[in-house]
Amino acid sequence: MVLQRGRHAWTGAEAGAAASVEITLSLLQADLLTLRFAEIRPLRIERWIRTSAARAGGGQLAGTLTGPDRAALRPGLLVRAFPMRSRTRVFSGRIETVQPAAAATRFAIRLADDSDDAEVYVTEIIVSEGTKLAIPSDAILFTTDGLFAFKRVRGDSEAITISQAPVRIGSRGEVYYEVLDGLEEGDAVAVSGLFFLDAAVKYGRAGAASAGRLAR
Repeated sequence: MVLQRGRHAWTGAEAGAAASVEITLSLLQADLLTLRFAEIRPLRIERWIRTSAARAGGGQLAGTLTGPDRAALRPGLLVRAFPMRSRTRVFSGRIETVQPAAAATRFAIRLADDSDDAEVYVTEIIVSEGTKLAIPSDAILFTTDGLFAFKRVRGDSEAITISQAPVRIGSRGEVYYEVLDGLEEGDAVAVSGLFFLDAAVKYGRAGAASAGRLAR
C-alpha cells in the first residue's frame, strides 16, 4: 500500500490485522521532519528528586521530604542546588546526613561551593538506578493501547523504513527508561517526529482494514 502526500510518498506494509505497520520515508521527508535516532544501549539511569532546602548555618542546607521518594535518601547522593532568587546559577553538593522520622525525613546538604548567600534553594537530588539497557524518554510514545517506540529496521541512500514496536519499561529516569522487552541492544529508535509516525501508522492500518473489507 502506498500513501501519497504531495510530491512525496511513504509506504505501509502489513502482515496481518494485528501486525505493526512499516513506514518508509524518503530521506527528504525524514529531513523535513528533522527525524533523529538514538541507539538502545546500556546507560546509567538517574531520577531526580526535586525539593527545596534552606540555609542552616555551618555551610549546610537543610530540607524535609515526605512521600515515597524519601526512602531513596542516603548520605553521599549528589545534589544540584539552584538559589531561589537566581535559577541561572547552580551549585553542586552532596547529602551529608539523613534523619528518617514517621511522617517526614530531614536531610542536610553540604555544598562544594558556599559562595552564594541565598537563604532558600531549589534542589535536585540525583538517585542512580544503576546501568541498564536504556531508551531515551523522548523515544517513548504513551498511548491508551500501551507504550511504543519507532524502530529503524532498514535504510539506504534513498529511504529509511521504520516499524512501530511495543515496549515494556522498568526503571524510569529523567532522561532514560529501562528497557525490559520489545527492543534489543543496538536498535535505533526515533527520538523526534513520534506523533507524525503514529499518525502514519494509524492511517496505514485504517487503509489496510478498508482494503480488507473491499476484498470481502
